Amino acid sequence: MLSAEQNSRIAPKLRYVQIAAVAMLTIIGILIPVMCQIANWQFLTQSPKMLTWIAGFASLMMFSMAFAVPRIFSGRPSKGLKGDAALDSALGMFTTETFIQLALLLGAALVNLVVYSVEHHVTSLVLVGIAISIMLMCFPRTSKASSAIAGKIGMRP
Repeated sequence: MLSAEQNSRIAPKLRYVQIAAVAMLTIIGILIPVMCQIANWQFLTQSPKMLTWIAGFASLMMFSMAFAVPRIFSGRPSKGLKGDAALDSALGMFTTETFIQLALLLGAALVNLVVYSVEHHVTSLVLVGIAISIMLMCFPRTSKASSAIAGKIGMRP
């Protein structure tokens, strides 16, 4: 685990990541009633059409990619870094992973909201709910960031 001093050092930088995560969740929260109003609050008016199936499949792919892809793009920790440089590098990797993960989940939610407004099937709203749940689960809490960063710099939690 990171020391109290290291946690206080990453806290201000982590706050920006948390603000971005809240902004992404707020976008979805605002768009859900808007899209439902556009669709006249119709649920299960017919069986799912092609767009619902395509968006559902794409969402399932995005849900799985949200856990695999971020680690690919964030890179590996530099071996030669020590102290604050290692901490900053690990924080940057955590930030990159978190943004990619949340962006994939936001994309899945937005696609399903648009498909719901077109096809009016509740399956799309269920997938939006799943995306929101995963986004909340992946929210960059200080304890989560601390343990992830400790793992990246070689301090096992």
